[in-house]
Amino acid sequence: MSRHGATLIELLVAMAIMLCLVAMLVPGLELARSHARTAVCSGNQRQLLLAMVTYDQGSGRLPLGIDLHRKDRPPGGWAGNMMKDPPGWWWFHLLSIPTPSPGARTILACPASHLTDPDLRQCPLYGQLGVNWSICRSSKPLGYFNDGFRGDPCSLDHIRRPSQSLLVVDSGYALIGWPHVTADPPIQLGDKFGYETAYLPGLAANQQRALLCSQRPDATRSRHPEGKVNAGWADGHVARSSTSQLEVVRTEQGYINTTPIWVPADR
Repeated sequence: MSRHGATLIELLVAMAIMLCLVAMLVPGLELARSHARTAVCSGNQRQLLLAMVTYDQGSGRLPLGIDLHRKDRPPGGWAGNMMKDPPGWWWFHLLSIPTPSPGARTILACPASHLTDPDLRQCPLYGQLGVNWSICRSSKPLGYFNDGFRGDPCSLDHIRRPSQSLLVVDSGYALIGWPHVTADPPIQLGDKFGYETAYLPGLAANQQRALLCSQRPDATRSRHPEGKVNAGWADGHVARSSTSQLEVVRTEQGYINTTPIWVPADR
């Protein structure tokens, strides 16, 4: 007699095989999505570097990290929260880069960010990309960030080793400096102001940092495969670097910038 349909055991075996296949495919799909997010993030950094080179060619210098002297409102209004973020023209305003808006893509974003607060995700200051504060300086001091972080920004022509000088990087804030990437910073860092909370995603020292609750998942987890961050350099190339390569370690001789990663050497 011919059989009609499958037995319960056969169905269970088929379901088990399907579940095994799904279990095998899901990690691969997630890894593929992770690599795709990393590629978009690095592509955004390349476009930012191109915009900075263009600005430097026209102005003779890179943009300020933030221009606090200008009193006119930038396109789209002031960025961030007036209680935590200084009102001014940020580097992305000076580069004429549109700020995020619902449903619109922007090169200011890193899609691999783990920032949880939807309002902060729409803010270009938090949890996306940042410029090196030692190169794109602020026009006036911000808190403890004074010497080495305020004044005229650098010119690309005056950076001695551009291939080793960090310009743009995955960051917890739009301005990031070397005190943010050391376990023993020389200045006080809290969470009262946004610029104090900049971080390098996945850096072990972030575990002890005072951060906003919604920043912590992004600060303590790696955004990209192999625990790396995307970094754009002053010669225009973008590469993935380990956080240990970019971390600043205090020695008996102080904070030594052996290769000009954070603090550039002028010609």
